[in-house]
Amino acid sequence: MNFKLSFYIKVVIITLIVTFVGILFFIGSIKMIKCKKMTYGTLENVYVSVSTDEYGSSTKAKYDVKYIVDGKEYRLSSEDHKKGSEKERTGERIKVYYDPNNPKLAYDGNIPKEYVYGGEFTGIVVFIMLVYVGYSIFGDKNTSKKKAW
Repeated sequence: MNFKLSFYIKVVIITLIVTFVGILFFIGSIKMIKCKKMTYGTLENVYVSVSTDEYGSSTKAKYDVKYIVDGKEYRLSSEDHKKGSEKERTGERIKVYYDPNNPKLAYDGNIPKEYVYGGEFTGIVVFIMLVYVGYSIFGDKNTSKKKAW
């Protein structure tokens, strides 16, 4: 097989893999797409942790939210990676977005940054790879194998 052809096949395979990863990020964020209704829930069991290192301090919060839809009570646990605030207190109201067909499927309105950054990163990598392949195929054809004396 020609070296250039095998190179293009490898680049196309890598591009497909990166595109597949982007699709997985989209599937991970499908929860946010389905949750179109909004209600207010009550914060319960708020745990705030502050860690300090040589780069500064970071605050994270983990909490449970109790929310009611059509007279039925549901609970939502937050993710550990949520940026927190020392202001969050038990009993405060917080927005909860839920799926009208399945109120158990909900999130607290904070889009996990992994979905956002992962999607952006995947898009940028696929774009760069496609530009590179396009330039390799259709780019500068003015190469001569003659030796200059």
